[in-house]
Amino acid sequence: IVTSNVRRLVLSHVDPAEVGLQDGQDQLIQALEHLIPLGTKRTDPLFSLSLQAAAAIEVGMEAFYPSSQQRTDMLTTRMGHGATLEFQLRWPVQEREQEDPRYERLILVLQLACIKEGFEHALRGTWGVCLHLVVGLPSTQSTADVLTQCIAESIQQAGFAGWKVAAGAQEVSITLQRHLHWNRVEKMGHDSGSGWIRVYPQAVATYDDVLVEVNAFVGQHASGAM
Repeated sequence: IVTSNVRRLVLSHVDPAEVGLQDGQDQLIQALEHLIPLGTKRTDPLFSLSLQAAAAIEVGMEAFYPSSQQRTDMLTTRMGHGATLEFQLRWPVQEREQEDPRYERLILVLQLACIKEGFEHALRGTWGVCLHLVVGLPSTQSTADVLTQCIAESIQQAGFAGWKVAAGAQEVSITLQRHLHWNRVEKMGHDSGSGWIRVYPQAVATYDDVLVEVNAFVGQHASGAM
């Protein structure tokens, strides 16, 4: 119910202040944030509620944080150190009736960057259909710094010249994951674009946790249906 109501608020473009929501400081978002860590495992009694709380926050980001700068600040400050990154690319990508080669180039450049920097990484999926590159950053390194330097340079080198760490629509979008067990099928069904970076802070999931989830998803959707 909360998720549905928040979605209606976002789509209506109503000023949150007019309905009693103060930009990111209201009691609703604080309550949702409090619920998430109470059900992080599938066996937890509050797992379903935790998952819905995380989904409600993601759906309501534009309502809770109206400006793109607010959303970007929230994104970068919540990353912390040593996050796990999941790069997800979906093919084919058409550009002027021809396949866009930048996404294929991107996955290659990112792997080279991981090798150069010594980042733990694993590639999963089907080439030419859907790929997941999972990258584990060292616990001593700032996630935002790695993204704004090493990762941004790699993405730009692949041909996405204007890419930067910013919330909102981009050819390769970036989001903060508040829950490990998000509904991949549902989200992939309505997410726009063909490239995504999903950031899992240390408090949300470890590299191994994310890789287990990706392996399970890829195993269940090994055909071209992805």
